[in-house]
Amino acid sequence: MITSMLESLAIIVLTQNEADNLPRCLESIAGFGEAVVVDSGSDDGTQEIARQAGARVYEHSFESFAQQRNWALENCDLKSEWVLFLDADEIATPEFRQAVTNTIQDTPDLVAG
Repeated sequence: MITSMLESLAIIVLTQNEADNLPRCLESIAGFGEAVVVDSGSDDGTQEIARQAGARVYEHSFESFAQQRNWALENCDLKSEWVLFLDADEIATPEFRQAVTNTIQDTPDLVAG
């Protein structure tokens, strides 16, 4: 049984100059999991917005989406059993959060991508 979604789920958001979108995204995942932002050198305040929202922030030069995701998985000191990637212009609706919670509880060994 999952003790806490916050302990079980890391939510990684890849960003570059997402100051307009990021607040809504991070608000939608608040309290749902460990928020991690991997930024590609924003100059619009994206990193500060992420820190103010309580996200852990890392910076890594963008190579490709696949390489950014792999870099995040290898370098962000994730302690969670599950990882979810969101784009900065996406939000986790209550229905989505419930579906993720149900999936984690019902299929603890699932790997998807």
